[in-house]
Amino acid sequence: VALMNALGHRSNTRVLVHAMIYYSSPGMPARPTCWDPDGPGHLLMESHSGQERPAPRYAPKSLLKFMPGWKVEQAMLLGNGMQEYLLRLDPGATSPTG
Repeated sequence: VALMNALGHRSNTRVLVHAMIYYSSPGMPARPTCWDPDGPGHLLMESHSGQERPAPRYAPKSLLKFMPGWKVEQAMLLGNGMQEYLLRLDPGATSPTG
């Protein structure tokens, strides 16, 4: 909630937030993969330890409970079992930008 509130205070209705949630898979990496810039057009990937934790598998309505003032603009279930979301501030909702 704190992250989305902070983004809401610094955003407007033109801003999109991209989120990827483990949805179909019962497990997910214990740590996210890190990407580090390595010169123009290059990224280095720091792989995770292989340890897993249970995936939250939030349904869209459950996920939005943690994001007051935001709405799902678009969602797509990807072939790897992750749910991809584009979120936007909802001008009709009680917003963190108040």
